[in-house]
Amino acid sequence: MKKGFTLIELLAVIVILAIIALIATPIILNIIEDSRKSAAIDSAKLYVDGLSKYIANRNLTTDFMPSSCVVGDTVKCDNIPLDYKVDGEKPTSGYINYANGIVTNYNVCVMNYKVVKQNGNITATKSDECNGNGGSTQPTDPTDPTQPQLTQYGFVTYDRMSVNTTTMAMTGVIIGTDGHTATGKTAYLKYNLTNGEVADGTVPVACIYSEDRGGELCIENNNQAGATGTAQRILDYFGFSETEWTKVDNYNWNDPTGTLSCNIVSFLATTCYDDNAGMSAYTSGRVLSMAYPHLNNKVPDAVTGKHHFSCYVDSDNSVLCE
Repeated sequence: MKKGFTLIELLAVIVILAIIALIATPIILNIIEDSRKSAAIDSAKLYVDGLSKYIANRNLTTDFMPSSCVVGDTVKCDNIPLDYKVDGEKPTSGYINYANGIVTNYNVCVMNYKVVKQNGNITATKSDECNGNGGSTQPTDPTDPTQPQLTQYGFVTYDRMSVNTTTMAMTGVIIGTDGHTATGKTAYLKYNLTNGEVADGTVPVACIYSEDRGGELCIENNNQAGATGTAQRILDYFGFSETEWTKVDNYNWNDPTGTLSCNIVSFLATTCYDDNAGMSAYTSGRVLSMAYPHLNNKVPDAVTGKHHFSCYVDSDNSVLCE
């Protein structure tokens, strides 16, 4: 007569299998997740490389070198529709930015992942901006106002052609949801979009960006409504406090560290500076930041050896980054 397994032995086997499953399941899930991320990154890279080659071929005959492309069911580069189609997985929404024909950064939704290239690094993360079908809360057609969308803006900043250049110029409009990410700069002009593009007559705001200061500050020129609120936002951004800061004279204040200062003449003439971040903001509608050495033919800062550059919105609504 054969002897079977006892109940205790069966329970022991079940417990052992449960422990193995408990250990193995997260590992297997991580492997699957990593594979999906890699597939999303590979799909995004193939798509962007293909679009870049398409643009390069078109540039040979039509002198076409866009600064930004919005992708999805349709492709628009500098608001010009392109007949670019690919097989397989492709972005359902997002944007790709270029400088002199070279991809600088992109942010696209592929296979339920947001794939981002910034500063040469490419990452893929699940995001609420991309739904389960690989779609996005951004419109697949940015010209269709009936579709839900993640707010995008047009950004303009300065373009430094090379380290030793003696000239520079404003960039074209760069489409994105975040100015610092889209431009790679700490000062820029920010435009609201109409049907996916900057409409004629649109007046931007001037913005600076600093992680130390909590992100982005955008200001209007002081001839626009809300000058009092603009001054207060500048003071709040730079952390001004009458009780903690020292009043140097009638108009100037310094923070306890000596790195922050504000000049407060009135709510129409308020300026604050951050020496560590190398930036300042004015209620006149101007923001200023520090650029790289040899940016242009201006004399560099005596301490840092860097040049200041600024973006501003003038009282007549003219704009410039220089």
